[in-house]
Amino acid sequence: MLDSHFDTTLKIMINLAVKKEEEQSSESLAKSLGTNPAFIRKIMAKLARAGLIQTKRGQAGGVSLLKNPKDISLKEIYLVANDRVAGNVEKKIKSNCDVSCTAQGILLKLSSRLESAHLLILSRIKLSHLTKDIKYEK
Repeated sequence: MLDSHFDTTLKIMINLAVKKEEEQSSESLAKSLGTNPAFIRKIMAKLARAGLIQTKRGQAGGVSLLKNPKDISLKEIYLVANDRVAGNVEKKIKSNCDVSCTAQGILLKLSSRLESAHLLILSRIKLSHLTKDIKYEK
C-alpha cells in the first residue's frame, strides 16, 4: 500500500510534467491537490534537494522539473517522499518467548525482501509512463 506522502509527491511530479508550459506555485498545486500550501512547499523542498525540481521565488517564481519525465523513476520520487528506503524499523521484542524472538528476525528478512522488490518495480516505472495517461486540456 502506498502512503499519502508518496501519493502527494507523485501527484506534484505528474502535475509538473503534464503542465510544464504553465507556471506552477505551491498555492496552485495545493489547490489542485486539495491540501495545504505549506505541506506542498515542504515536499517541494525535498524534491529540490534531490535534484528533481527547481524553484524560483518571487512574482515570476514557480516550480519546474529539472529532468525529463522519461528520466525520472518512481523509485526516486518514492525515496524523496519517504526520506528513506521503505520498510519497518526493527522493534525490540519484550519477550522471552523463543517463537516471538525468532519470528521477529524472519519478519525483518521478509520485509527487506519485499522492500527490495518494491523498489525494483518502482525503478522500472518512469514518470513519463504515468503522464501519457493523463487527459489535460490547456
